[in-house]
Amino acid sequence: MNTNTKTAAIVSLALVGCVGVGVTAASAAAPSKGTGTVTAALTSPVTISGSAATPMSCVSKGKVYSVTIAQTSIDGGTVAANATVRGYDGPGSYHARVTVTALKDGVGFVAGSVAEVPVEITSTGGSFHFERSASGDRAPRAEGAIVAGSLAWKCPA
Repeated sequence: MNTNTKTAAIVSLALVGCVGVGVTAASAAAPSKGTGTVTAALTSPVTISGSAATPMSCVSKGKVYSVTIAQTSIDGGTVAANATVRGYDGPGSYHARVTVTALKDGVGFVAGSVAEVPVEITSTGGSFHFERSASGDRAPRAEGAIVAGSLAWKCPA
């Protein structure tokens, strides 16, 4: 890919493995929309590390928790994400359907709607770690490449 272009490489991903974390809070996450904070530690195929304030929504409705993190600039790149937890019953460890997009120096990825990603939801936000192997006909040149990193968020107050 020409690194002068600002077009992200699109890859479809298959689950390779994730590391979950333990429960860190005991009260329910409050619904909120506004400016929150996202912290990215992406390691492959792009390296993006840092935090930024960005528009986001953290909503718990019935047994569903969802977070939508708007595209934001971090460490010379851009990051956006969303996660949806079904069967939500307050802060704790769950599995979510997650989408992450990242772009830096013309290289990027779209981790399109990957299910069963371990996620930790706290009373103020949450986090998840992902490690995926690119596969499928949407990513023939990226076959086998690793897409990895973690994201954490703090919901708007």
